[in-house]
Formats: sequence, C-alpha cells, structure tokens
Amino acid sequence: MFGIKEICGLNNKIPMEKISKAEFCKGGDITILICLTITAYMVLTGFLLPDNYVMWAVTAGWFTAGLMCLWNFKSCGRYHCAITGPGFIGLGILSLVEALGIFNPAEWIEWSILCAVLAIGFGLEYVNKIREGSCYCKIQ
Repeated sequence: MFGIKEICGLNNKIPMEKISKAEFCKGGDITILICLTITAYMVLTGFLLPDNYVMWAVTAGWFTAGLMCLWNFKSCGRYHCAITGPGFIGLGILSLVEALGIFNPAEWIEWSILCAVLAIGFGLEYVNKIREGSCYCKIQ
C-alpha cells in the first residue's frame, strides 16, 4: 500500500525549491476552468437530461474529475490531488455500479464519501503547508 510519500515520489518533477511556482504550475487558470466546467456539466445534467441518462452523465463527470485531478497532480504536484484524484475515480466506480443497477447506495453514502475525500485531501494539504511551508509534494 502506498503512503503519501510514495505517491508524491511518483511525480518525477524536480523539487519546488529549484524552480518558481509560475514555472512549475503552468496553466493554473486552465485547471480552474476545467474544474468549473466539470462541475457545471454534472449539475446541468441533473436538470436537463431524462432520468435514465443522468447517472451515466454523472458517472462520466466523476471519472473526468478524477482524471483531471491526477493530471493536475502530475503537472503541478498539489498535495490534495494525490488524494482527490483516486477518490473521485472511486466515486465514479460507485456511480457506475449504481448506473448498472448492481447496487443502489443511499444518497448519504455518496455525499459522505465525497466529503471525506475532500476533507482528507485538503486537510492533509493544509497540514503539509503548516509543516513544510508548501502545498506541493516534495520529491525525496
């Protein structure tokens, strides 16, 4: 099982001390735009699509959000992305199982998982920022 240091070690960038944040985290505005687009997509599909298509659209949104987080971690190295990326993909798998009709979890379970993924990801990033002075993973 990988710990956060091993996950951060998967990012083969050079340490943050050797390059500036602007150089290291190119396209930060694009990442925010992508995140807002995915969120708007998932919200609008709940209102605009017929009921039998909504779960498929939400499933696609979760997988997209997870892949975006992992892509952002690879390009930028933000600490929370190492947690939220796999967490969103896990929510996508749960949503896919629900869309296929295999298992229909209560809505509070999905919301609890989402809140836990966000709290753990951003909480650990906050703790890392306090300890290390940076919200980016350091390469050992």
